[in-house]
Amino acid sequence: MTKIQSNPTKIQLILPRSFCFLLEWLFPFLTHQSGYFRNWFTRLFLTGLLLKLIALGYMFGMPLSGDELGYNKSASSIGHYLSYRGVTFEETIRTVVGLGRFMPGMPIILSPLYAFFGNPDLIHIRLYAATFSFLVWLWMIRDVGKHFGSDFALILLIFPTLSITWQLFGNAIWGDVSAGMIMAAVLARGFSISRKIIRHEPLPWVAIFQLELLLVFMVYLRGPLFLVVLALHAFIISLIIIDRSRNWLTSYIPRFVAGFLLVAVMIAPWSLTATSQLNAPVLLTTTLPISFAVTFGDRSKICFGECPEIENKSIWYEATRFSQFHAARTGSNEYEVQRRMAKLTLENLKLRQYLTMVSKNFQNYVLTPHGFNRRFIYLNELVPVNLRLYVQTVFQYLGNSIYFVFFTGWMAANLILIRNNVLEQIASLMIKMFTLCLFLQPFIHVSHPRYWVTFAPLMAIGTMYLVSIIRSEIWKEPVTNEQLLINDPKSRKTDIIQPLYVFQLLYVLGFVSIAVAIFLA
Repeated sequence: MTKIQSNPTKIQLILPRSFCFLLEWLFPFLTHQSGYFRNWFTRLFLTGLLLKLIALGYMFGMPLSGDELGYNKSASSIGHYLSYRGVTFEETIRTVVGLGRFMPGMPIILSPLYAFFGNPDLIHIRLYAATFSFLVWLWMIRDVGKHFGSDFALILLIFPTLSITWQLFGNAIWGDVSAGMIMAAVLARGFSISRKIIRHEPLPWVAIFQLELLLVFMVYLRGPLFLVVLALHAFIISLIIIDRSRNWLTSYIPRFVAGFLLVAVMIAPWSLTATSQLNAPVLLTTTLPISFAVTFGDRSKICFGECPEIENKSIWYEATRFSQFHAARTGSNEYEVQRRMAKLTLENLKLRQYLTMVSKNFQNYVLTPHGFNRRFIYLNELVPVNLRLYVQTVFQYLGNSIYFVFFTGWMAANLILIRNNVLEQIASLMIKMFTLCLFLQPFIHVSHPRYWVTFAPLMAIGTMYLVSIIRSEIWKEPVTNEQLLINDPKSRKTDIIQPLYVFQLLYVLGFVSIAVAIFLA
């Protein structure tokens, strides 16, 4: 048990002593902080808890909608199968795989609720989802504080924790919020491992194993984040090679190759099951050809002409169902049919048209964080009809105010170049790398305001990183070893500073060039 310092803070004098013990047990890095820091951390933590409770009560009036209905159906099937409620294994597999559009992470997480309660009501579903996201939130703050620094944990209590829209999403059964929080923990652990490599410190198997498990968890919640898995392994292995450590061949690289194989083995059951069920090769989901066609192609040709209309179903569902029927009728492969459908819709697409649509995608992806609020307000039975417009305005004003501050900081962090400190360079490159993985979506997939909640924690980390750079490099403030920017001789290894600087420079040039091309389209 961590011993509380003898000089209690103002918060400790007000709160029960048991709560202070609990807080320092959850977040051990607090024991090394000043009373001023702990005061602010505790205040923000309690404010976040209060906002979570308010958001949960609000979402009790919000019925399941959109993709939530698919996750709910799959979770119900798994839960009923596990509790012997008349659902066969084959029926469960068919339901969970469905059209291959969704990863099974959220249905698996939700399944105990249906196993115990059969058909839980909306309040139980929202409460269960809120509990899960709350636990992941605690985990994220603990991991980021431990591996990146206490300042970074504190900033996460400001954003996204104090964003009302992000809190509302935390009570829904989409996997976006939880996947984003796990990604923040992955970033922090990835940095910690990179720091050990640069310092030639022992790298235990358990650290790599924990990182790989987090990556698998993240991918099962949100398939497109598999790009982060590939990028992180490539980055760490490249760092090992550039550093030319004496034992890189016999120690570090084999461990990360084994770790990547572990990820592949743990994702394989889903891939093989979906492939068998859909009679088409599936790595994670089947959405890419259809999504590219729907987003960038001529929709009047997507089903080799107009798609047969299906009542209350989107063009996504209509196109996917058509590909299944067409493949069955012609004896061909469904995925191959989808690729042919995409090719037909895209045959007249010009580069300027493509960039114009990418620009619109980016606007929805990063510049309209309030865009999803309308669903939360107009479908919510607790919001009086005559107050809906007012509530929408308040949500938009409050949410956008904090969002764009951190979005600006995040973008600035992606444009800075670090010359002299290897650890700062590694942190800079990792933030840039994760941003790149997330920013590929508008180029290949329809993007809308639901997705920003995934990269919200990364926005906060990027902004705090920028603040840290300003404090240490411009204001010349001393930086303690507890924080990210560690001033020791091992962080100034001149033999690898130059290649890391070149990588940053190439990224920034590419980032700016593509941004200008999209803006001018």
